[in-house]
Parts: sequence; structure tokens; C-alpha cells
Amino acid sequence: MKILFFSFFLTFFLLLNVIFVCALGISTSPSELCFKPDLEKDIKFTVINTNDPPRTEISLSGDFAEYLTLEKDEIISLPGETSSIKGKLKFPGSMEGELEIIEVEFMPISPEVKNAISTKMKLKTLIKILRCWEGKHAFIENFQVYARTDLAEVRLIARNNGNEDIEDLLVKINILNSNKKLIHSFNITSSLEAYAELEQNTNFKVNLEPNEEYFAEGILIYDGIESNEKMQWEFIAKEIRSSSKSSASSQTQQTVTQKTYSKQIPSQEQNIQMVQQASQKTPFYYYGFQIAMAVAIAAIFFILGMFVGKHYFFMD
Repeated sequence: MKILFFSFFLTFFLLLNVIFVCALGISTSPSELCFKPDLEKDIKFTVINTNDPPRTEISLSGDFAEYLTLEKDEIISLPGETSSIKGKLKFPGSMEGELEIIEVEFMPISPEVKNAISTKMKLKTLIKILRCWEGKHAFIENFQVYARTDLAEVRLIARNNGNEDIEDLLVKINILNSNKKLIHSFNITSSLEAYAELEQNTNFKVNLEPNEEYFAEGILIYDGIESNEKMQWEFIAKEIRSSSKSSASSQTQQTVTQKTYSKQIPSQEQNIQMVQQASQKTPFYYYGFQIAMAVAIAAIFFILGMFVGKHYFFMD
């Protein structure tokens, strides 16, 4: 009983000192912007420190990161406090693509002495810069294909950077062999609101040779007009394992997820304005990771406490 009590006490004491994991709430305003040459825009980050070290370092990455200047590169705040940091985003004279992303990384720095075993976790928030258009203007932002010999999964992200809704959007998926001969062709249909993003994962039944190289093409069609830009992806069909067969392979098409994010953005005639005010909060799986880590550390110290108590403190 003494050994058990000692183990619980040691575990509780060490967890108080060790579990100093990242728990920040971050809000970016604005988080999406329409590009306008040489225009300046103020950016504000609001950081809520729920259970973190008092010092948080901030860093930037991305092709447009050089155009964002922060008033400081760190935040000092105690747990429970809310801090803010301002930045100035000055656009260059031109923008090549349809979308640019600035990654803003927040890194809590644990005190070196007090929490020598503390866990450092990073959080990122994104600032998206869009090339906005009058009318309808859709493009494929991301296109990936992964396949077994009987089933192909298409991962697709499409955007409409125009200020008009697209009612009939079609993405044509072509599967070609290494000789560029067409093997399969599928269609994904949807609608896409103005300044919206469509994320869709879809499965298609296929008949491919194992371990062979294939090519996938993604072609965007709306208003009866086919886009000149084709997205391409190269992949190798994986051989089916007996344990991986499922009822999904018997279906011609199965939609896994589909999300549409609407953003109310003014037309280009107006000055650049904020698109999205929603704060980007810490995802739920992040807290699950923290809990799992705490349980694992608790188990280690409990076993250590049993060993230490038995061999050093309570020997008869």
C-alpha cells in the first residue's frame, strides 16, 4: 500500500511539471484577401494563452511572406491572458498565380529550467491571397489520385475566385496508362458559389494492373467551356491485399467527403476587404494527442514510482 501511494504521488507531482503542452487559440483577421497591386492592408492576430509558457515566438513562411511585416516576433503572456499582434501586408505590383498562402507559425517556448522535459508544439494559421475576378472564374487548386487495382481515390480541391456562382461545375477525370492510352474516364459534378472552395474525395471502381505506372488528368469544365489548364498526377496501382477488400470496391462511385466554404468577398471595384473573420481554432485531434501523451507519461512515472518505492524507500 505504501508503494502504491508513493507511485500515485510521484506521478501526480511530475505531471504537474511536465505537461506544459501547447494550448493556444489563434484568430486571424482577415484570413483571406483579394489581391490588389501595391495596396497595403493591416493584419491582426489574436492569441489566447490557455495553458502555455509565457513566451511565444512567431515566424512566417511562404512566397508572399516577405510582404508581411509584423510589429514584433514574439508574444509574452501568462496562461489565461489574451494578446494581439499587428502586421502590415503590402502587396507587390503583380501576382502570378491564382492563390498565394502565408503561413504564420506560433511556437511556445518553455522555460529551460522549470520544465526541462516540456513538450513543444507548433500551431500554424494561414493567410490566403486570392486573385479575384468579375464573373465566374474556377480552377483546380489541388489534384491527387491514389489507387489499388480495383479502386481509385480522387482527392480534389477546386476554387471559384469569381464573384458569380457556378451552378454546373464538372471535373473530368481521365486515367491513362504508361503509353498515355485512355483506360478510364469519370466525372465529378457539383456547384460552386462565388469565392468558395470545394473539397471532395471520391472513389471510383477501376481495373488496373498491379505495380504499373499510370497517369491521371483533371479537366475543369463549367458553362460548357473546358479549361485550358489540365492538372496531372502520376501514380502506381497497388496490389490488393485480402484484408483490405471492402464493400466500397463494389460501388461504381462513392463520395467520401464534400465540403464547400462560402466567402462573401466584394467585387474588385471596391477596396480590398476582409473575406473571412472566423477564427482558426486548434483542431480537436490536437487535444486528443495531448491527452494521449499525458496518459503515456503518467504510466511511465507510475511504473517508475513503483520501482523506486520498492527498491529504495520501503525495503524492510
